Amino acid sequence: MYYPSAGFMMTTFALDVSSSILCLGISANGTLTERYELEVKDHNIRIMPVLAEACEAAGVTTKNFDLVVLGTGPGSFTSLRVGFAFTKALAYALGKPIVGVSSLTALMMNGPESPALAIIDAKKKSCYASLRRNGTLSHDHEDIALPELANICTETPGVTLFGDGAVHYRDFFSEHAPSAMIPDDMIMHRISAQNLIKLGAERFAANGGDDVMTLIPAYVRPSEAEFNLKKGVVV
Repeated sequence: MYYPSAGFMMTTFALDVSSSILCLGISANGTLTERYELEVKDHNIRIMPVLAEACEAAGVTTKNFDLVVLGTGPGSFTSLRVGFAFTKALAYALGKPIVGVSSLTALMMNGPESPALAIIDAKKKSCYASLRRNGTLSHDHEDIALPELANICTETPGVTLFGDGAVHYRDFFSEHAPSAMIPDDMIMHRISAQNLIKLGAERFAANGGDDVMTLIPAYVRPSEAEFNLKKGVVV
């Protein structure tokens, strides 16, 4: 059984597609139904069938949703756009509130209290990262190249790395930051639907929903198009 915090018993749908791991969850009647798919490259194709299967397992339809929670990234530009388009359209069509929560914050909840380094693969040999050390966050929601991440690990004895960035670059960290610990348990490396729903419930209780029209992804890095534009390259 899954027991929402603070008596939060609304039927809640949560989605995160910021990383290579599709995370989808439905909290209904005190039970959490979770679905995860690894190494997803076609979120636009996979979200609907995964949602349909989760709804059937949870015994609800989308019309039963009271709240929609969306992981806002940082992460892949393409998958975030797909996730935002789908989730915002769903909330708007249902006339239900939507709440955006940080994907990295949700991922950080998987790790030990300290020291912990949550990393989402940002491609181009870098990761979106947040480091918790001695109860304090640093390098929070930063785009950090692998060599600098290795230095951070070396300067942080006993640090645990987790997230799809830790999985994808395991060999690099094994060579350049051998003291860092990377769990084998894949549960540590995926953004949890339960964490998304907990963060969403807390935000909604404190501040209400976000504006479905103005809610945007948490982009940390300029898009490829913006980068090319600055260089004077038009594609």
